[in-house]
Amino acid sequence: MSSSSSNHTESTRMAFNANQQRIHNMENAAIEASLACETRSIVERIRPVNTIYAYIPKQEKFKKWCIERNYPNDIVSEMKIVRYIKELFEKGMQSTVKNADGATSTTRIGYSHETLKMHIKALVDLYNKQKVEYEGMMTLKHPHGETLKNFESSLKRLCSAARESKNFVDPRIGSIQDGYNAEQLVQVADHYFGRKKKAGDALRDQMVFLLNHMMMLRGETLRDTNLNHLFSLEFKDEGATRCPVFVMMITGGKTNQEHHKLYSGVIRHKNVQTCTFGAIGFYLFHCFHVHGHTLSSVNNAFAAVGINSVKKTHSGRQAGAREAEMAGLSHDHIRRVGRWNSESMENNYLTCLPRTAIRVIQGFPEEKGCFWLPRALVTSPLSLQHWCLNMKCLVTYEVFQCEEFIAFAEELNCAINSTTAPAEVEIQRVAPEINSRISDLALQIQSLYRASGSHNTISNKIIEAISSNVVKKMEEKYNNVVVNTTASARRRGREDEEVEDEEDNPRKRYKLSHDLPNVNSLWKDWSVGLAQGKPSINSLNEEYGSKWRQDSKERKY
Repeated sequence: MSSSSSNHTESTRMAFNANQQRIHNMENAAIEASLACETRSIVERIRPVNTIYAYIPKQEKFKKWCIERNYPNDIVSEMKIVRYIKELFEKGMQSTVKNADGATSTTRIGYSHETLKMHIKALVDLYNKQKVEYEGMMTLKHPHGETLKNFESSLKRLCSAARESKNFVDPRIGSIQDGYNAEQLVQVADHYFGRKKKAGDALRDQMVFLLNHMMMLRGETLRDTNLNHLFSLEFKDEGATRCPVFVMMITGGKTNQEHHKLYSGVIRHKNVQTCTFGAIGFYLFHCFHVHGHTLSSVNNAFAAVGINSVKKTHSGRQAGAREAEMAGLSHDHIRRVGRWNSESMENNYLTCLPRTAIRVIQGFPEEKGCFWLPRALVTSPLSLQHWCLNMKCLVTYEVFQCEEFIAFAEELNCAINSTTAPAEVEIQRVAPEINSRISDLALQIQSLYRASGSHNTISNKIIEAISSNVVKKMEEKYNNVVVNTTASARRRGREDEEVEDEEDNPRKRYKLSHDLPNVNSLWKDWSVGLAQGKPSINSLNEEYGSKWRQDSKERKY
């Protein structure tokens, strides 16, 4: 009796535990499903707006297609996608064309490969959404399988051939001919600047157009940019005139969804008509002096000296790294001084501005020191810079009609028309060609020097061979008397040769230069020699090995 009672108690306890475990499993499953939905909602929330607007209509169109084809549900599968995209490709889409007389006509054209590819991406995204919503019901594999991949690769070739042959699509679309050239860039900028209707909008459009071109930005990047994302720096030693840099901090966008702090910069353009600085200045001038917009106050962390910085004790580390970078120090040296890894240094401490690319885009040579703007020779008076009144029209602005501005404009035009580029800029521009010719001449001299050295070596060997042969003959004939006399004479000759070698041999008299200013001078010392008549380090190594640098100081720079 007691045994059956204990068995019943044990079975009851096991049933209770099993029931409790089922409850816990259901609770855990509910929590995990909730987390999956929450994660999906976060992905939807941070997704770029343009992507959302592109996906939703395509997903709705697919759901409608599933109903028309009598599918029991709209759950995405691999073969559904293949069938749906194949029908879209064969059917094409309607396009409304406006004729020369103003009438409209409707034609059917084929889909491009990029459009069909966007449909596939939208349907794969719908599958991921359904997998979260229908947890437990989704037994199908991910739709991007082998069949869909093969279909995509063949679809690209079919779309290209069909659109070009049937729709007479211009093959230059999307090629290197697509876009505008330098002359058209000026024309577009002038169009914006000369537009009188809605002048404020025109100045804004000109600024956006030039910023997009000079910084190679996406449209959404500019739309999401605020004034607190913009600041200025200065490139040191760029040329005869100051070289300010307009910098934009990019904290979002299609390729920066993790919101890293990225930077893009621009300097004043060589052509004033396409200068981004001027476009920004005119637009901000119109905003704050025509429409009367005002800026909110800014609290500076270092109010006493006018510094705006979040960091306090750490600011010197950051400012020092950026100052070294702006002065031209390599990233490797900065990293070693600050004891950073490369990723941390670039993301948190350096400007990461490609100075060479910025110079070339703005119309200057890629070499440092060639920045030269005649229009920057004359600075506007402080009274004009601080002038601030609310006016109605940009063209009839009082500040542009006053005597101070007229005098400033005349002085600036005179400076632009009469001032030639400084000698430093011209030398820097032609220096590569001069340096190339000097290097060729030095190589020719070096080859002649080596040839003469080899001739001297051969002559010495011949003389030594003849001398040894003569000594041998004399020894045979006159025994040791003449031999001793000849040997002493040879020793005196060798001593004289060593003295001469001390005076004339380049390996004895050459000393390394330990105060070379840059890498170019170091390379010149190694390859061709620093001056005419001086050998190169490479030639000394090839001819004498390490014998010419016996001193420990000469074994390293």
